[in-house]
Amino acid sequence: MRWNLAYRTLFHDRGKLIAGLVRVILSAMVLDRINESATLRAIGLSERELLSILAFQSALVASIGIAIGVVITVTLQTPLSTPRATIEIPLMLSIGCGVLIFAICLFAAGLPSLRVRRIDPYTALQS
Repeated sequence: MRWNLAYRTLFHDRGKLIAGLVRVILSAMVLDRINESATLRAIGLSERELLSILAFQSALVASIGIAIGVVITVTLQTPLSTPRATIEIPLMLSIGCGVLIFAICLFAAGLPSLRVRRIDPYTALQS
């Protein structure tokens, strides 16, 4: 029972760390390409189309990250389990974590996009 609690605590803290890293990576992806986004806006791309591009990119990153996490979890679950302390992750918990991570990624991509929306395309093209 103690191992199960330690396991949950360990992976809960790692989950927070991973969510923070995902947010930083997605923010960097969006902010690094402000000039490209401004150029697309200058040639007539609507805000909605730009947001859909950013959402697609973050969904792709989230899907790849979730797939890697599932593979690592399934791979390590059996070797790390012992008869006295089995590691059992309920299916609904795994699905819920995947949905939560996906939502965090979409939210993380949405925040820097607000900054991209405020930039005047002409000003961004001058720099």
